[in-house]
Amino acid sequence: MGDSSPMVIDSVKKSVKRKRVEVSISPEEREVHISVLRGEIDALNKYYNEKFSGNDLIKNVDLVKGSGVSNAVIACLLEESRMSLSKLVEMVYDKVKESDVSVTVASVKSSVLLIGQRSFYGVQDLNADVLEDESPSCLWCWETRDVKLLPKAVRGAVKIRRTCRKKIHERITAVSAVITELMKPESISTSGAQKVMKASERLSKVLNEAEIRSLVEKMEQKNGAEAAEKEVKREEKIAVKQLEKNKREAEKEKMRMERELLKEKLQNEKEQKRLQEEAEKEEKRREIEMKKQLKKQQEEAEKEEKEQRRREKEEAEQKKQLALQKQASVLERFLKKSKSSSPAQYEFCLDVTKTKDASLSCQFAHYP
Repeated sequence: MGDSSPMVIDSVKKSVKRKRVEVSISPEEREVHISVLRGEIDALNKYYNEKFSGNDLIKNVDLVKGSGVSNAVIACLLEESRMSLSKLVEMVYDKVKESDVSVTVASVKSSVLLIGQRSFYGVQDLNADVLEDESPSCLWCWETRDVKLLPKAVRGAVKIRRTCRKKIHERITAVSAVITELMKPESISTSGAQKVMKASERLSKVLNEAEIRSLVEKMEQKNGAEAAEKEVKREEKIAVKQLEKNKREAEKEKMRMERELLKEKLQNEKEQKRLQEEAEKEEKRREIEMKKQLKKQQEEAEKEEKEQRRREKEEAEQKKQLALQKQASVLERFLKKSKSSSPAQYEFCLDVTKTKDASLSCQFAHYP
């Protein structure tokens, strides 16, 4: 469980991160993400209950018993208890009443509230009674306000466990925030997907179960019974810083890859746009060229037609001129014959010839 669940969640984180480029998610993807994230919360709850809850840390209260009911005894009895206040007071009262017959339930309750505090490390119900609610999902835990009231031998372990409980709480809170955004109807829209992305980015900055387990292991390895109080804090900081550093470096690498992918996508889009614009320009150029060719063809056709009409007209005029010249030649030969045979007939024909010549001159005057 400790190995498989974080791997699934990490894959979901990577999937959500890639959605930066895609800007929205489908309803099916949303349901898958919600299911996986809820599974992670269940795994974290199970890990918490197995490792950091149950009041098993201090089993032998007799080691700290003195005369009467001391604050140290009550601190040992309440540390890491998941009970409600009323049940815890009853349990403590049953444990200490034999050693101090004057103790009362009211005095025990007052001491419990003074020495300890009840915190939640799961998903809190805002309407729940902080002191009496026992909802499993809240992961309630009583903690001693002053760790020095606990035996020195367990102080280092207590600090480690508290640190890890906080890490579990941070993870559950971040996962719940992503689920909350995914549950919103607008999560499949662009704006909703951006909110989911922001919540996922915050989630990616929080230690997952595998990293928490690694943190616990490293901190416990460095924690010795004699040097717990001095070493725990330093080792805790080193381990946390190293894990956070590794996480930051991994996050930077992811962001670098995302930037490269985005840059490549933008370049591809720019190149596609350029090619499209060039294709459109080429298409327009071809259209203009075709229009020019068509216009030229029309102009040539019109010119050819005009030239054809001119040639036909010239041919017609030439035919008329030839016909008139032929008639004039015939008349001229006729006049020559008439002059030699009869002068009177010659004068008559001469008048006719002049009349025809005038007519021909008028006809020729109409042509260039």
